[in-house]
Amino acid sequence: MKRQWPSIKWLGLLICVGLSLNSAAQEAVDEQTMAEALHQAQAQGPAPEGGWRALPGGALLHVRLRGLTPLIDMADTILKDGAPKEALPPELRDILDEKSPALAFAGMKLRGYALEEKEIGEVLGVDPEREITLTLYPGNPQDAFVLSLPIGEEAALARLLVGLIKPQTVQTAGMEGGGKVVRCEVDTARGIRVWAAVSSKRVYLTKNRGLAAALYREPGSDRLGNNPFLQRALERASGADLAVVCDGRALQVLSLFTGQADAAVQGLLRAKREQIFSSLDDFTRRQIQFSVQQRLGVDSLEQFADYLEADQPLRKPLAQKIDRADSHGFQGVALGLALDGRRPGLSLSIYSAEFDPARAAAPLPMDQIREALQWTGTDWPVLSAVGRKPRPEGARCLKAWLASVQRELAARNLPLRFFGRLGKLAAEWSAEPPVESFAPWTLTIEAPFYPPPSPDEAASLLDYFRRIRSPLYGKVRLMPADSIQPLKEALAAQVKAANGNRRLLEDFWSELAQVPSDAALLKCEADVRAEEVAPDVWELARIARLQTSFGLFGFDQHELVSRRVYHARVFDGALLFHRGIDEAPWLRTAEPERKEILPAVDRLLAMVPEGADWFHIERRLPHLPGWIDWFAKMEQLARRDLDNYLRRAKEIIQARGLTEEGYRALGKLQMPDFLVSLNRDPDTGRIYGLLPGLRIYPRPPIGDVLENLIRDYRREAPSLGGCLLTARTGKGVYEFQARFSLQSLTRLIATVGNRLHADYLADPERKQVLFRRLYQPREGDPALLKEALLVNQRWLGMVMAARRVQEVPESSLLPEAPTPPRESPSTGGQ
Repeated sequence: MKRQWPSIKWLGLLICVGLSLNSAAQEAVDEQTMAEALHQAQAQGPAPEGGWRALPGGALLHVRLRGLTPLIDMADTILKDGAPKEALPPELRDILDEKSPALAFAGMKLRGYALEEKEIGEVLGVDPEREITLTLYPGNPQDAFVLSLPIGEEAALARLLVGLIKPQTVQTAGMEGGGKVVRCEVDTARGIRVWAAVSSKRVYLTKNRGLAAALYREPGSDRLGNNPFLQRALERASGADLAVVCDGRALQVLSLFTGQADAAVQGLLRAKREQIFSSLDDFTRRQIQFSVQQRLGVDSLEQFADYLEADQPLRKPLAQKIDRADSHGFQGVALGLALDGRRPGLSLSIYSAEFDPARAAAPLPMDQIREALQWTGTDWPVLSAVGRKPRPEGARCLKAWLASVQRELAARNLPLRFFGRLGKLAAEWSAEPPVESFAPWTLTIEAPFYPPPSPDEAASLLDYFRRIRSPLYGKVRLMPADSIQPLKEALAAQVKAANGNRRLLEDFWSELAQVPSDAALLKCEADVRAEEVAPDVWELARIARLQTSFGLFGFDQHELVSRRVYHARVFDGALLFHRGIDEAPWLRTAEPERKEILPAVDRLLAMVPEGADWFHIERRLPHLPGWIDWFAKMEQLARRDLDNYLRRAKEIIQARGLTEEGYRALGKLQMPDFLVSLNRDPDTGRIYGLLPGLRIYPRPPIGDVLENLIRDYRREAPSLGGCLLTARTGKGVYEFQARFSLQSLTRLIATVGNRLHADYLADPERKQVLFRRLYQPREGDPALLKEALLVNQRWLGMVMAARRVQEVPESSLLPEAPTPPRESPSTGGQ
């Protein structure tokens, strides 16, 4: 007998009551009531009309959307470029033929007919041509905000606010100093209200009454337009459709919470100090005191406790930097988005007094970069360039922090040897200079080091992978130079810095452990070697040797040598080099032949801002047709291996049967690594192979289907762009920009979708042909594992795990007759 659950009935009753209350709450305020309240408040609304500048000052985060029109335009462009029209039903094709497919689709859902752009204000109540802002202030983020909406049509705006706020009651309320606002009671029991200040052009929504009252202050009061940082950031982001600006004063608010936490921790330490000391016996106390005296150089355990209570000096330099962030250091961050349907962009600007062009990479001479690209070619997945990088200053931040800490500890009469040693280490530490700091600019491409093998020439799939030399692709750098001297100087400077830092570390640890530095068990030394291996081709190696001062296994000393090898060639005023143990074959035969820059790359280069010191171009998707061609050839190679194996297996079974002799002969065959098992259908006696995923072989190929689907995209791929990243350092600001070409993705979706519909899905017979290529009867059935004659040892663990999950007896993994031992270890592939 089934048990009755009365709680379900109560739950259903509560849901019904909740729905009725919700409907009652929605019926309590209608659109007409909201519209009348807005009209009354508008007559005595806030006086200033300055958009975001009229908002109260002291904001932490400000978000500005330049109207709904950019969003609609972006959606229209993506729909028109990326929708596979041939595969869509007729009603959706008609929508795509509209001037604005996004508005047409929204209108069909809302009103049953396509909307026009001028009707957005009538439907939503928001003017699509004017900006929408959201501003956050210090306090609870759920309350301390102001949402500013431009008024389009008042009745529609009232309907929008009723649906957005869902108020229980609405009434106008007077504010100090005159003026009225709309007070919306959202939850009377919890006291949740929304205040709406209405001017002639805007409505300002907030849950904080103080912010609502600040809108009615005198024009000379603190306004957002008086913030110089916000003005500067929004002016720089004037071309962005969506701008997000974060004021650096948010860190000052964070420092207040940090100070409160410090006081709480120090109070806890003082309260627990005597309790902890009194619980220690004399022996334990002496041992701990001896340990801290030897390790940290303190006089007593009490002094060590004083140091723990004085942990604030370790954070005080950072706190002081945060407190004066608005004038001396970090000022804020600005994020901008360009809502372009074909080439959207993102910009990130970090404002800080620490940024100085004199300490950043040099601006790129784009005319010289273009000339270099004409020699290297631009049909590569990755292209990047950087100006001359500055020589880095070692541990600059650590030096400043340690100096502040030492001053604070000395003022508290708590000097520690450890910080003195660490300060000396940081003061003399040298950072290794990058190679890019020894040339005016450096161009990097991702190119093949060695000619890739051809699948058509390989005897088998295993033979193909044996022909590959690693690394197949790598970074190839080009810089203007008449000799290998820049690369040689860079390696020598790196080695000098590495050797000096190693000696500093040895002295640091030897002084800390109070042992001689020459008593180290391991010694490391680095040097540079340069050798001309061919005319104008050089091999340079940065060598590091690790030597021991002891010996094992009858030896007196051991040595480990590590090398970082570069191969370089100088010709026509350019130094070309790459890393690798072997030189690339093309390095000796390369000639300065001018090539045409691809139009897609040329468009991306034209977007690099003036004064940029770094750019990076990624074009992976346009190379997709080449990767699919490679996959189709690899599939043919794999099918040839499988066909040969199955043919020979069938011959053995037909000649010897499934006997002990037959299994011995099958065990000598080289089973392909990607074949899970050799199977036999018990009903028909058919011999077949099992692939990963319980896929049956023989099966039709799929590579030719992919090549057919991609053929329209193949013609357009060379002209499609990619992703462009740039960086630029100005006085007090660092700018990072990214531009993305959505055409590569949208054209891929559109062309593949149209071709798939035209060649396969439109005709039921051809659709079945495609389905049979992708799926064979019984595929995915765990019962296929029971039909295994031989299981590949590489996949045996996975097969046994799958059998246990499916609760299939493991005994069926064994062949029908025991497999005899092999006669030679070189035979067989299991």
